[in-house]
Amino acid sequence: MSEFRPSTSDDTIRQATGRDWDGWFQLLNDSRMESRTRAEIVTFLENEHSVSSWWRQMITSNYEQKIGRRAKHEKPDGFEISVTRTLDFPVGKIYEAWADDEERARWMRKSDFNPTTRKPPGTVRGRWLPNDSRIDVEMSEVGEGRCQLRVMHRKLPNEEAALRMKDLWPITIDRMVTKLQAGN
Repeated sequence: MSEFRPSTSDDTIRQATGRDWDGWFQLLNDSRMESRTRAEIVTFLENEHSVSSWWRQMITSNYEQKIGRRAKHEKPDGFEISVTRTLDFPVGKIYEAWADDEERARWMRKSDFNPTTRKPPGTVRGRWLPNDSRIDVEMSEVGEGRCQLRVMHRKLPNEEAALRMKDLWPITIDRMVTKLQAGN
């Protein structure tokens, strides 16, 4: 398992929750949460400390990583990573690059991705065929002619696969951008 580092900064969590990471970890240790289930930790944070839903999950996930119960990127149904990029293309152009099989074949092997759901103008979901994991691709407009692209890769089999995909997706997105800029 790789060395643990919290997923957000101390300043970010302190601003959102009133405590930094060490403060939360100390509180959870003092409350003997290391032997509790994930659901019990989440309930404790909600009932005893009024932590909002999103931050309860964030604190619990980081705590489980810190005590060695969960690896980075690990979720109950496998490992998950996401990559987000802002691109100088309209949403429709990026959607077409992902949703259209011929367009996508210009920058990604057909044997890698099988779309199962296409929802214009900004969602494509499907199976990553090399290991039967799942891909959710979402696009949203962030300004005239610009969009934010988020690739979430779920149900990866292990931490090694998650780290490999975390490195691969930026390269793949760059290849897509290069092809779109070339226009051929």
